[in-house]
Amino acid sequence: SFMEQHEELIRRRAEAQESEGKIRELIEVLDARKDEAIERTFKGVAKHFREVFADLVPGGRGELVMQKRHPGGAGGAGGGEE
Repeated sequence: SFMEQHEELIRRRAEAQESEGKIRELIEVLDARKDEAIERTFKGVAKHFREVFADLVPGGRGELVMQKRHPGGAGGAGGGEE
């Protein structure tokens, strides 16, 4: 009947909304882990860069600087410096 179909669709919509919320939470967790991994990797690369630069250029000092993109800013290939 129409009412049964209506109730089923309402139930399915609620399940879909709940699933969407869980997926959004998972995305947030994964984004945070990704950011932490990038930061950790960058720190290691920057440390080695300083050491190698000091060996190659006696008395010199080199440093890597991470530039972070602002949310909503232009990015990607050809996006220019930010």
